[in-house]
Parts: sequence; structure tokens; C-alpha cells
Amino acid sequence: MAYQTVNTGSSANDGTGDQLRTAFDKINDNFSEVYAELGGTSLSNVSITANTISTDDANGSLTIAPNGSGTIILANAVSASSNVSVTGKLTVANAAAFSGPANTFVTFGAADATPSVATGNLFKTGGAVTITALDDSTAGQTITIISDHAVMYDVTGTTLKGGSTDITTAIGDVTTWISDGTNWYLLSFMDASTDLSGGH
Repeated sequence: MAYQTVNTGSSANDGTGDQLRTAFDKINDNFSEVYAELGGTSLSNVSITANTISTDDANGSLTIAPNGSGTIILANAVSASSNVSVTGKLTVANAAAFSGPANTFVTFGAADATPSVATGNLFKTGGAVTITALDDSTAGQTITIISDHAVMYDVTGTTLKGGSTDITTAIGDVTTWISDGTNWYLLSFMDASTDLSGGH
């Protein structure tokens, strides 16, 4: 329905405006349409304040649901300040980069043998230490660790799976790991001191 304007006449009591019943019919129709859009017979739990859309009920979720096969189009850059979960296929048309919360690498604690990897995908070691676990993983998470120190990975009898012998890295070496939610599996180990020109 198009918005209905109440005709108030050219001047007060000139008899050219809508009669009272007609005017209130238009007002009721307008309000009915607004209420239908905002929640039905009662208003929804969604509030719009300045540039913020929020829910009124505590811990309420906000759902954007296009009709049928319609899509949600975000025309400009998107910034998320918390976790983002995708249950369908994720397609990225341009480059995708996964780093730390400040758009750079995360540095492990100097003496942390079980550093957390919850805050990123790109890490640097913080000290010469033997790493026995990588805490707070997500299944399917892939991480890259750049060694800034002589670091050993204990891959025998721990949740780090990288062969039968512990791995010792030097400054400049790079390891890449993938998690199943419990264990971390070594995908690659680049030894910076090795001649890699042959593709090995």
C-alpha cells in the first residue's frame, strides 16, 4: 500500500479536507502497514538508533533473511568485532588474508610451551622454547609459524603430529600446521638453511 496523506484542507475549517472518518481510516491503514513491517500486531524487538541496528531483548540474535533465493549484499567494507560463523560455502572473489587481530602476526610468549592460537593464523615465536602443544584450536584451522628463535616442536607423544623425531627450527624457518580440533598435523617445514632450488 502506498502511504496515504490526510487532507487537512487549505485552511482551518474550510470544508475541503478529509472527513474525520476518512482521515482516521487513512491513519489506521498507515499504522497497520508500519506495524506489519515492524513485527505485526506488536512492535518487533529491533531498534534503530542513529547508524546502529540492535535487538531489545537480552542476548537476542539479529537475523537478516531474504525471501527465497535472494542474497544479502554488503556494498562496502565489512568489519566484525567478534566471531563470524559460516554454515554454507564461503566464496572469496579477491585475495583473502588471515593474520592476527591487528592485521599482523601474533607473537608467542617467550617461555610459553603451549601457546594459544585462538587469535590468528600467522604467528612468530617469542623465545627459544620447546613447544609441546598449540592451545585453543578450531577444527580446520591452518596456522603458519615463523621461527624468530631456535624452537623445538615435540612431535613425539604430544598433540603435535610431525613424524617420529622432534623438529628443531632455526631463525627464519617456517612451519605450517592444520588442526582437527584436538591434534595438529604438520603440513610443511621450510628449513631456511637448505637449498630449495631443486623443489624439495
